[in-house]
Amino acid sequence: MPVLLPYFVAALFFSSVGGFAGYRWADYFGRVNLMQCEQDHLKAVNESNQKARENIARAYQASDKAILAAMQQAEAAQAKTEEISHELKKHTTNRPCLSSNARGVLHTAAAFKRNAMPKHTGSALESNLTAAENSGDNASAVSTDDDVAAWIATATQRYEECRTRVDAIAQWDREKNGRH
Repeated sequence: MPVLLPYFVAALFFSSVGGFAGYRWADYFGRVNLMQCEQDHLKAVNESNQKARENIARAYQASDKAILAAMQQAEAAQAKTEEISHELKKHTTNRPCLSSNARGVLHTAAAFKRNAMPKHTGSALESNLTAAENSGDNASAVSTDDDVAAWIATATQRYEECRTRVDAIAQWDREKNGRH
């Protein structure tokens, strides 16, 4: 047994050194792998943040374009409405064409409810509302072709305003999300 003791001590020594070296080696590679994971995570976060910033920038650009287009369409619609109103004045004769009873029926539509009407309605529509409210008091009140033409022009203008808003939203969506 005395002859084996130095071999046993040497084996114990070398296995201890090997174990310690193996531990240190594994610890080093573990730290390297952890740093690589952290760097990969930071890179992914930075890329995600960059994509978000680009997406927001595209949304602002699309929004600006859509608003500009909507404003241009609204101006064109307003100009067309004014042109139509002036032209209608040339071709209407202010003759009665809608009785107060017919007007009363038309003004029962949901669009003519006081709380549903926008604050900036056209004067022709407001005068028609006033006339409709007074139709019970004045059974002989009638709408003239001027009144009907003004109402139609106002309704057309409101439709164009609504269509312009919808078109602006669709344009923004196309540019922002690449939809066609």
